[in-house]
Amino acid sequence: MKKLGVLEFLRGLNEEQRSLLGFGSVLVLLLALMFFVFIPLVEEALLVRDRVVNLSDRLEAYEELAHREYYAQFAQEQKIKLATLEKRLPKNLRQSDLMEELYAAADGCGVKLTAMKSRRKESSQKQELPLEIECRGSYEEVLKFLSYVEKGGGFKKIREFTARGDEDNGSLAVSMVLCAYKN
Repeated sequence: MKKLGVLEFLRGLNEEQRSLLGFGSVLVLLLALMFFVFIPLVEEALLVRDRVVNLSDRLEAYEELAHREYYAQFAQEQKIKLATLEKRLPKNLRQSDLMEELYAAADGCGVKLTAMKSRRKESSQKQELPLEIECRGSYEEVLKFLSYVEKGGGFKKIREFTARGDEDNGSLAVSMVLCAYKN
């Protein structure tokens, strides 16, 4: 069997075979252009259009907010609220003062504090003072103490809260980590 070159191969084809080969070549070229050029361009154009729609929606929302008459009043109210909340944060919160406050609150609520200790050394640089607290009392007394912690002065947050009830004497044993914050 003799190897034919491309030119000999093409010379050996009749007119109908050449036209089919040419048509097939054009079809392959068109498919390649479509899959590698046109489809990625269309997909990118659709993504860009979606981004433009999203950005224009956001811009309309911002423009609507800026045109509202009460926006300046709303912003001023928010600034006042923030200033009020910042005033609630004590500048110099000492661990000993916090412990005294909690002992007095527990005594006033009828709750017995069985343990209270700091989770770390007191530092003037720290913004958070965590205390491990264990207490015991009736459901109402513990609820009253927790309400004081929530509504008392300064910002306090309770983490790692566990409560166990004692059916024999009707008391509730609570352990928690209370974090007080300073400005």
